Amino acid sequence: MLIALWRWLLLLVAAAAVVFSVADIIEPSNAGDFGLTLAPVHGEAGAFKVQSPSGPAARAGLSAGDTVRLPAAEYVRCARFARAGEHCSLDVLRAGGIRRVTLTAQPAPVAEWVRLLQTVLRLSFLTLGGLVAWRWFENLAARALATMLVAFGLAMTFTGVLLRTGWGGTTIPIVNAACFVAGSAAAVYFATLFPTRADDDVRVLLRRLCVPIGVIAIVCLPAQSFSLSVWAAAVTISCLIYFAVATVISLGISFARAQRADRPRMLWVLASFAVGFAGFAVGIGQQLAGHSDWASFGLLAIPFGLTYVIARHRVFGIAFVVNRAVVYAGVSLVVVATFLIAEWLFSQVFVNVSRTTNLALQLGVALVLGFAIRPIHARVDRVVDDVLFRARHLAEAAIRRFAHEANLVTDADDLMDKTVEVLARDADASAVAIYRRGRDGIYEPVRSNFAGAAPVGENDWALLEMRAWHQPLEMHDGRSRLPGDIAFPMTVRGRLAGAVVCALKRSGEAYAPDERDAVRVLAHEVGLALDALEVTHLRRQLARIAEEPASSEDVRERLRKIADE
Repeated sequence: MLIALWRWLLLLVAAAAVVFSVADIIEPSNAGDFGLTLAPVHGEAGAFKVQSPSGPAARAGLSAGDTVRLPAAEYVRCARFARAGEHCSLDVLRAGGIRRVTLTAQPAPVAEWVRLLQTVLRLSFLTLGGLVAWRWFENLAARALATMLVAFGLAMTFTGVLLRTGWGGTTIPIVNAACFVAGSAAAVYFATLFPTRADDDVRVLLRRLCVPIGVIAIVCLPAQSFSLSVWAAAVTISCLIYFAVATVISLGISFARAQRADRPRMLWVLASFAVGFAGFAVGIGQQLAGHSDWASFGLLAIPFGLTYVIARHRVFGIAFVVNRAVVYAGVSLVVVATFLIAEWLFSQVFVNVSRTTNLALQLGVALVLGFAIRPIHARVDRVVDDVLFRARHLAEAAIRRFAHEANLVTDADDLMDKTVEVLARDADASAVAIYRRGRDGIYEPVRSNFAGAAPVGENDWALLEMRAWHQPLEMHDGRSRLPGDIAFPMTVRGRLAGAVVCALKRSGEAYAPDERDAVRVLAHEVGLALDALEVTHLRRQLARIAEEPASSEDVRERLRKIADE
């Protein structure tokens, strides 16, 4: 119950933040700038040194090195999160005197491409976090990853609110920082639980320290925001750095201990977090030094790196969903970019045409793009598949190729052995069983590498459904005695002659729709081939009986033996 609530809470939060992010990039910015860059004066509460004044601060006569006094709550608003047109009153201490200065915030010069990059950063975390929560929430590692992604995306959304509206005073910055702390702690949990839970090394200690360190960081947040205590800020930053280092160390240990086949994907996961958290740490340093926070955009490495590794190396069970998301995002990008380029060209070439002509040209471009959506989608789909899913498509093609060759195999035992080998190699099935129907209606496991595969009666739930619908069947409800997770019917002349049963892949993920269809075709063709081999064998026996001189009683006895086989 709690897991289900957790899942839906993450999905709702991610959806709400995505809606805000989209609306945020559409609405004009209301962010303001007083031209103040302030550094707290150690040992003097409410005192700050002015650094590189600009805009309203410079026009009011403030100089670098001046000391100003501001209440703690006002510092957060005036130094970082002002709205255009707001006023800020402060006392300036210079040459032993104090004078009162009131500044009016001017619109902050935020480039549109920076706003777009901030939106991409938020959306990438929120979208991937929502996909993981929606499609892969069965184990603790998945829940930790989804929590980390959504928490980071939510924190960036709060940052967007503050930077663009200045709303929230000191409360929103506290919530914003708390989201970063919670997300960083969740990252450590994910790193110590993926790909397998660590219970016997230093990763256990790193995981157990997350809760007390997270509590310390969150307790220090109000002191940092309201009293501007240097030690509180240092403690919070130290906790965030601990989470980043612990995550990278844990993933590094997992990479070092991974099997050779798992190392490429583990390397991608490790590199994504290492680059992302390195940018995050440098960004914090830039903010403390009063410089522009550009390095924090390195966090993009985490969602983009994970998206690539999910799709290419199939780390989690959402590769197909990510594939569709990447395809539609690519189609949207091509269409929007084409329209913007065409509009810019029209504005440059047809600058003297009438408004009506210009509108007609734009409508013409929109109409052409509308008709071109289908070929654009097909082209982008091929490119994405070639880049991200080439290995999977080659494996799928190998399954379909063997399905076409199955009727050429002349020995039933050899055909079944080859079928199990192909499914284990090209479908990555962790276990395979081939069931065939006997004369008494019992389905026997004639080939199996499952532990404890047993005969199953014809009235088994899974067999009943396959006999009725002749479609692959997922077996997650536990009603069937067949082993495995999905069964593919072997239908011959309208009857269920057997089934190919597969367990989940070795990676733990489910089969994509195109893979399921390939295995379905293979099971059908193998069923037909086995039936044809039986008929051929029966004909040969009957031909031998017909050729050999024998009494009617001998013939009946030999036919009886053939029927009993």
